[in-house]
Amino acid sequence: MTDSDLRFADDFAEASLEAWRAAVDKVLKGGDFERRLVSRTEDGIRIEPLYTKGADDPTPGVPGAAPFVRGTRTHARWLIEQRHAHPDPATANRQALDDLARGVEGLRLVTADPLSPAPEGIALAEPSELEAVLDGVFTEMAPVSLEAGSRGVPMARALLQLWADRGDPDPSVAGDLHVDPLATLLRTGRLPGGTDAALAEAKALVDEVHGRLPHVRSLGIDLRLPHEAGASAGQELAIGLAQLAFLLRGFEAQGLDPATVTAQTTWLVAVDDDVFQSIAKLRALRRTWSTLIGACGLEVPAPRLVAETSRRMLAQRDPWVNLLRNTVAAFAGGVGGADAVTVLPYTAALGLPDRSARRMARNTQLILLEEAALDHVVDPAGGSFYVEHLTDELAKLAWQRFQDIEAAGGFLAALDSGKLLDDIAAVAKTRAKAIATRKAPLTGVTTFPQLDERAVELDRCDAAPRYARIQAPEPSTADRTTEPWPRLRLAEPFERLRDAADQATQAKGARPSVLLLNLGTLAEHNVRTSWIKGLIAAGGLATHDSEPLADAAAVTAACKAKPATIAVLCSSDARYAELAAPAAKAAKAAGISHLYLAGRPGEHEATWRAAGVDGFLYQGLDVLAELDTLHARLIREN
Repeated sequence: MTDSDLRFADDFAEASLEAWRAAVDKVLKGGDFERRLVSRTEDGIRIEPLYTKGADDPTPGVPGAAPFVRGTRTHARWLIEQRHAHPDPATANRQALDDLARGVEGLRLVTADPLSPAPEGIALAEPSELEAVLDGVFTEMAPVSLEAGSRGVPMARALLQLWADRGDPDPSVAGDLHVDPLATLLRTGRLPGGTDAALAEAKALVDEVHGRLPHVRSLGIDLRLPHEAGASAGQELAIGLAQLAFLLRGFEAQGLDPATVTAQTTWLVAVDDDVFQSIAKLRALRRTWSTLIGACGLEVPAPRLVAETSRRMLAQRDPWVNLLRNTVAAFAGGVGGADAVTVLPYTAALGLPDRSARRMARNTQLILLEEAALDHVVDPAGGSFYVEHLTDELAKLAWQRFQDIEAAGGFLAALDSGKLLDDIAAVAKTRAKAIATRKAPLTGVTTFPQLDERAVELDRCDAAPRYARIQAPEPSTADRTTEPWPRLRLAEPFERLRDAADQATQAKGARPSVLLLNLGTLAEHNVRTSWIKGLIAAGGLATHDSEPLADAAAVTAACKAKPATIAVLCSSDARYAELAAPAAKAAKAAGISHLYLAGRPGEHEATWRAAGVDGFLYQGLDVLAELDTLHARLIREN
């Protein structure tokens, strides 16, 4: 018997989408297919429950060849890069050497930008001090990349001089200099000297690098900025394409040909815990890159993409969950074909990482590569009908939005009009609402919060004196200015409530709390009691349980036994029908000033409100707004 004789599928009827849909409708029993099984991304892309190959599906190509949808390489291993931003240069050096000795393959040095309203990074008063950060680093072996903001060109020249002084052969050195005038403008709100002067300075650097250092790229486009401002994946890509078009035109006016610009550009892209969308975003970026470069009549070079795990998704509370978020994001970056991946430490939202946090960031990638063997298959997502469909839809949507920006006059015109930031703010507002209602849960923050969580260790450093040494250029009438783009984190609104509750706890010696009046047996009240505990804890507030309460007299006794100003009635719908009204009257008579009921009231709302119920807590409620109201009553008014 040969393999060709083993035709196991021959005994089954041929499957069809129609037959599948009929089987689904049977299971739904009249339920709405669209509402139950179809969802949409933030960009409005329709997500079906099942995908099959379509006759009109685009061809993604092959790995290592244009349009590079399936990646720029014919091997699957990416560069393990670690971000270094400790204010003290000597400490940054020790940390870099420690990481390189334990599996990191490339360094990304973030130096403090004096224009930044909240400086972060290595405090170098002069670019020449970069030598101290790289002391002992074999720069001919380890790629070194920079993020220096408004000081990008001087820092880049300092690195070029360091390579030359050490005698590193030109073909051996590698790195991304990330000179990005537009990122400076968006992050700080100011571009010294204006765009023409910044492009001229960057062109001079490109002239020094291009053709001499084959593994070094001078320019950068930072898609983390729109991501952190709240943009959707489609908006990020469209903004990036608009920036690329601006750079191609701007540098061409400076005498730099477009082919050189594309060969010298590196993309910095945020990947988050939406695995499939992050994979599709990287693939769609390469597709749209190829479309734009091809439209310019140029040969399409392989784009270089550096993926960094999203800062926006990280939480300060229960930061251990960030390890999971980072792992799936790094997975998406690798599977999506990033050339290098940087994992932020799980404590990045809290402050400077200690050695343990840096170790876990580094080991996340090592485990994905060495133990999960993600480098054994090139483009493992390729051929997935869902991923291919999402990639194509995202690319088409981003291209259309890019054309809209071009029609409005290009990137700077759209920026000056405020439309870019307004469109991003609209998406961020919709996302914030989903988080506030817990439709989009944040584990450890809005769901399963831990009020007694253990504090994590951080590296403590008084950075202010070091940053004070760095002189910012004086403002000039030639400067281009704009509104700085915000840096948002999804968990921040809830974290502010948690912080306020912690401060009140420290001031008063006890955590502000809510009394839960549990009506009926454990079986009757436990589901809603447990749900309410999690909801209230999301605001940093404690709860105190009553015993199971059988009647109004028991409610009165419970309120006197555990004096409180705010309480919640918890039970089943059946028990509410019998006991909610008398329990509410008893609770109010016993001194409860504000009384909630867990669940939707339905037809009983008027009756229960008349009995003393002031509000209702249920799935889909704006939890953030209700917790803010609780804070007003328990903390701010006391």
